[in-house]
Amino acid sequence: MFKTHRPLVLGAPLHIPPVAGHSTAGRFLCLRKLAVPPVWLVSSATTSARQLSTRLGPGFVGVLLALLATFSLGACSDDHTPVSDGGVDVGGDARPDFDPAQAMLVTIPKGAALCSGFSEGRNWQQELAVVGQIQLAAPALLLPRVEGTTTVPHFVGALLHSPDRQRFTPIGTETQREVKRLGASWYYDYTIDLAGPLQPAKLTVTIKLNSSLTSYPPNISLHAEPTAALILTTSAELHLGSGAQKVVQRYSLCELGPPEETIDASTAGGDRLRLELNIGSSCFASGMTTCLHLTRAEVTLGQERQRITDSFRLVYAGNHHNWHDEYLILLDPPLGATAALLIEEPPPFSSGEQGELRYLDAALKVTRTEALNWRTSP
Repeated sequence: MFKTHRPLVLGAPLHIPPVAGHSTAGRFLCLRKLAVPPVWLVSSATTSARQLSTRLGPGFVGVLLALLATFSLGACSDDHTPVSDGGVDVGGDARPDFDPAQAMLVTIPKGAALCSGFSEGRNWQQELAVVGQIQLAAPALLLPRVEGTTTVPHFVGALLHSPDRQRFTPIGTETQREVKRLGASWYYDYTIDLAGPLQPAKLTVTIKLNSSLTSYPPNISLHAEPTAALILTTSAELHLGSGAQKVVQRYSLCELGPPEETIDASTAGGDRLRLELNIGSSCFASGMTTCLHLTRAEVTLGQERQRITDSFRLVYAGNHHNWHDEYLILLDPPLGATAALLIEEPPPFSSGEQGELRYLDAALKVTRTEALNWRTSP
């Protein structure tokens, strides 16, 4: 089956956590073309002391650095990060003044969350079992351009896990933040211990920023669109339980913008489906495999119609190269005896072959199967 171009995020080998961000590319003939790698919440380097020394002289630089140190001692941000008294005032809430040459302020929109991604090798039942969402709570994060590890207030409200939406919450009020710089990228890893029905439970949220700017805008949204000068990416990884029952799951932002690909499918009897797919920043995939997310679905069965946007009711199960993909849609409420739909796409490189629609009851057992006419469009 010939598939249209699709931006992708390259995965790493299944048993080796991929480097934060992976690479974005186009998908052609179910394979990827390498392109510019996406990046996570990280900032570019400021003007170096050597550059300042060249322009202003070593004596002046020494005085300037001493003054900066003196002023920074008296002012700390809400995440304990030293900031300049002469910074940018971002408003009357708890967010601090700061210097855009030294830090990046990232605002977190109300309701922002991260949604679970897929893993190569898991079937749709296994993907459904580990579906989840991380709800963010803080209004903003201040990301300094200083490497090291420190303790800061956490910004996660809760993690919901499995179709039962088991609730996990941060233990205490603080989390450990590790800041690393690799080239033009800054990585901010927040490690959070969680209280909940399964233990141990540890969450790592990684924000990566890649930028050529020496001074940042006064503030930028966590959902900001990437530009040539600044790319922001957020992801997370959950380690839950131990031994044979241990779960490892990855998450990307739920808000991924307009769909990268739309699938329209229909049966001979007139039932219709529209699936919207987008590309996340993190999953367990290898080689030329895309971190796909099923973000929306429209279902028409007879005269009944539903539009599903709840991430707990939309499950993508992919394989290597995103071939033989399956999509599970949980209906709310059920339409007659049908509580869910399982869609299987046509075989790769096929011409004119049909997909398959399976109607599932409340126990997720197949009650009947229909062939699907299939059309994909960017």
